[in-house]
Amino acid sequence: MVVLSFIRTVATASLLTKSLVFGQGSNDTNGGDFIPDLGGIAASFPDGVDSDKPFLATELARGQYKVKIRTDPAFPNRTIYVPQGTGNKKIPIFAWENGICYKYGRMYAGFLEEIASHGYFAVAPGNPFLQSPGFTSSAWQIASIDYALEWNTTEIKLDRSKIGIGGHSCGATETANTAAKDKRVKTAIIANGADNFGSRSGGFECDEAKLKNYRAPTLWVHGGPTDGAGPINEDYECLKRLQPKLPNAKAVVNTGHLMTYFDRRGGITAELFVNWLDYILKGSEDAAKYFLGGEDSGAAERGWEYESNALEGDDVEDEDGDEDEGYSHGHGDEDKLPVRRVFRKF
Repeated sequence: MVVLSFIRTVATASLLTKSLVFGQGSNDTNGGDFIPDLGGIAASFPDGVDSDKPFLATELARGQYKVKIRTDPAFPNRTIYVPQGTGNKKIPIFAWENGICYKYGRMYAGFLEEIASHGYFAVAPGNPFLQSPGFTSSAWQIASIDYALEWNTTEIKLDRSKIGIGGHSCGATETANTAAKDKRVKTAIIANGADNFGSRSGGFECDEAKLKNYRAPTLWVHGGPTDGAGPINEDYECLKRLQPKLPNAKAVVNTGHLMTYFDRRGGITAELFVNWLDYILKGSEDAAKYFLGGEDSGAAERGWEYESNALEGDDVEDEDGDEDEGYSHGHGDEDKLPVRRVFRKF
């Protein structure tokens, strides 16, 4: 199910008002395609009950790299977020899809810049200066990966074996589709959307054909009762049942559909994304502590409610019903920690 929804304000050095950032909807004179009124769409989403809580104002320490946001001929109609001064360090790739499946490269600028500052090369759809008519698809995200893998540059050394993808709202649905069919993807973050791993005719049934070859460890993100997106419960449970040994986690904070993408530097949502990417793509034990460790985990301390399957310390069952230990980066048993299991239906 494609959920056409998303945005509130863009966070730059100082928070700008919607009226300064977003224009009104209009028809593009060149193609006749409708350009949405992003500010109006943003205003239609209610905040969550936790939106004004102090814990949301505590920021993740900024990454070590400055970030250049620009276009490049190698990435047509896209915006790239390039961490600077990375030297010979190999940098993972992160292909992002916007809410509304929309083409505007700076739509999530503060959020994506924060992720890139922690050592990720991010690609977003659309020009950084103009809203472009038309919409993206999972093919667009796959093409972004292609462009990154084919890019011949001396500016940055990419780690082409470590590819993460993510998307918000409609972009989350695209991300789920990409992860289900592109084996190059090493992890996916599906936020405030999707609901496309099954059919609702006569009750929800998992699509076994779609998930048969799904191999990407996945983090599902939701904004609680006021989110308005399709529930992620079914998708999470389908992946858990059909791929029981695949790392699969679900994180909820009651901020509504827009989460904190447009707060300063992406807020607690950017913090969650960075820790997941560091954990899965870089094998960071510090980042692993954000998701592992029960009541002492970083996520629990920061206000997230979550459930996980097949992370380090989780007990999972194989096809014979035998218990096995969850996902590990090759750490010894002494490093494996229990996982906090808290789940509230919404």
